[in-house]
Amino acid sequence: MKKSKIIFWLIAFMMMLFPVSTQASSSSSGTCGDKVKWTLKKGKLTISGSGNMSDGCHCEWMDDVKTVIIKKGVTSIGNNAFCCCRSLSNITIPNSVTNIGRSAFFDCRNLSNITIPDSVTSIGDDAFFGCSNLSNITISNSLTSIGDSVFYECSSLSNITIPDSVTSIGDYAFLWCRNLSNITISNSVTNIGRSAFFCCSSLSNITIPDSVTSIGMYAFDGCESLSNITIPDSVTSIGDDAFWGVSSEFVFHCNPGSYAEEYAKNHNIEYEYIKNKNQLNAN
Repeated sequence: MKKSKIIFWLIAFMMMLFPVSTQASSSSSGTCGDKVKWTLKKGKLTISGSGNMSDGCHCEWMDDVKTVIIKKGVTSIGNNAFCCCRSLSNITIPNSVTNIGRSAFFDCRNLSNITIPDSVTSIGDDAFFGCSNLSNITISNSLTSIGDSVFYECSSLSNITIPDSVTSIGDYAFLWCRNLSNITISNSVTNIGRSAFFCCSSLSNITIPDSVTSIGMYAFDGCESLSNITIPDSVTSIGDDAFWGVSSEFVFHCNPGSYAEEYAKNHNIEYEYIKNKNQLNAN
C-alpha cells in the first residue's frame, strides 16, 4: 500500500512538472479569453470569438501548431500567446486586432513572414524576439513605436520600412539582425534607442531623417558594413560608442557647427560637411 502511494504521488508530481506532454495529446479545443476560444486540428490552430486573448503561454498547442488563423472579432494577441511555438510557420492576423502583446511570438524560429494589419497600434516588447527565420514583415501604418527588443535576433530579416506613424525605435529593437542590409526610417521618428541596431553587420545604408533628435549609446555598434552616415542638425544627443566597430572607412556627413561635428571631433570620427558632399555629387 505504501509503495502504491509513493508511485501515485510521483506520477502526480511529474504531471505538474511537465504539463505540456499531458495536455497536448488530449486537448483539441479550449478557451483563451473571456469570449475567445481556440481549436487545434492537424497542426492548424483557429482562434475565434470577440475581445482580447488572455495572456500566458498555452501548453495545449505549443508543440503542435504549424498554422494560426485568427478570426475577425479578436481584438488583441495576448502576452506570450505563441511563445516558443517553434513549428509555427504561418499566421493570419485580421484587421480587428489592435494590439500584439509582449513576447507574443518569442522564439517562433520557423516563422518566415508576417503581415501586421493597419489596425494594430501597439506591439509589446520582445514580440518577435528570436524569430531567426523571419525574413519578411509588413508593419502596420498605425503603429506608433517599435518597442524594446521587438526584432531582437531576427537574423534572416534583410530589409524593413518603418512607417510614418512610428515616432520612436526602442532599445535593442533590431539587435543582432545580421542580414539587415537596408532600413528606411520615416520622417516622424524622433528617437533611436540604445543598441537599436547593435551588430547589424550587413547594414550598409541608412538615412537619419531630420525628425531625429537623439541616437542612443551603442545604437550602431558593430555595424561593420556601415561606411558613412548623414547626421542632420536636428540631432542634439548621441550616446557613447554609438558608432563603435563600424567600417574602417566610416565617415560622418554633417553641417559646420552642428552637434554631430562636435561629437565627431570628440570621438575621433572622420567627418565631411554635407555641402561638400552635395558638391561632389553634383560634379
